[in-house]
Amino acid sequence: MIINVVTSSTKRHDELQAAQVTENQYMVDIKEIMTGKGANQIGTLNRPGDTRWGSHFRSICSVINMYEATCHVLKKLQKESKSWTTSGDADSSYNYLKEFDFVLILFMMKAIMGITDVLCQALQKQDQDVVNAMDLVRSTKLVIQDLRDDGWDELLSTVTSFCQRHEIEIPDLHDVHSTTRFGRSRLEENQNNYKTFKVETICTLVEKYYPMDFTEQEQLLLRYQLQHFIVDARQSSHLKNLSTIQELCSRLVETEKATIYFLIDRLLRLILTLPVSTATTERSFSTMKIIKNKLRNKMNSDFLADSMTVYIEREIAASIDSETIIDAFKAIGTRNASF
Repeated sequence: MIINVVTSSTKRHDELQAAQVTENQYMVDIKEIMTGKGANQIGTLNRPGDTRWGSHFRSICSVINMYEATCHVLKKLQKESKSWTTSGDADSSYNYLKEFDFVLILFMMKAIMGITDVLCQALQKQDQDVVNAMDLVRSTKLVIQDLRDDGWDELLSTVTSFCQRHEIEIPDLHDVHSTTRFGRSRLEENQNNYKTFKVETICTLVEKYYPMDFTEQEQLLLRYQLQHFIVDARQSSHLKNLSTIQELCSRLVETEKATIYFLIDRLLRLILTLPVSTATTERSFSTMKIIKNKLRNKMNSDFLADSMTVYIEREIAASIDSETIIDAFKAIGTRNASF
């Protein structure tokens, strides 16, 4: 209902995006969000589709991300709409948004659908392996059970913080809040493997060092893929007793789980190439200082690139004698002349 009211016309869609721009600027001013290339993109409220399972998860995320802008458009419709029907729908939608129950259910649906979205996307692939699919079903059930057993405190904290930020009245929950009788998750029975695995730490690593390699939506999906992966890894005989990142990356490919945990696979490959790329960059800059010195500071880019290549790969260059180079140039000249 809320999405239909806010995005039913082009004018309202433009007002929604304009309100989001204003909200982003305000959040930047109070240093709640950071600026950067590709960050704080202006979107819209996504409408869920009946046959696209992942669309419901994206729709919920869009409502949360554009919450304040949505409230702004609804309040404007309440006051300025000439249609009683539109004004009434806007008033009802706004009242829903400002209820604590609505926000609680919204974040609960986000948590549940975020977990099941990994399974839904995998089941829609025609070439899905049955063994991996059943592993994913098992990990989905365990992650949801873990959310049920131990996820209430984190969920309530997130909802409370959101309500305080948007001035939503928070009811007294002390009478109904109690410690779950299940205690700690049953996953602790088998936590010897990957005991130092921290989802939050990995997500912070991606957000800080790889913002251009993962979109905001992929960063969100990565968190849920990591939750599935840790459950799967602790129970799978193929993923146990691995000591290096290289072994983990290879094993994901061998078991075809890299197609399921494709974001984790991408992160592992980026981490594995980091030492090589860093060393290559440092080596290139050192070479540049040697080749392009004060006496040769007017060297053009092409000649500089060729000289650096020969210097960096000097072991290969040393294996090529002058006669070979002369013969190669002679052959080029002959082909050009005959052509």
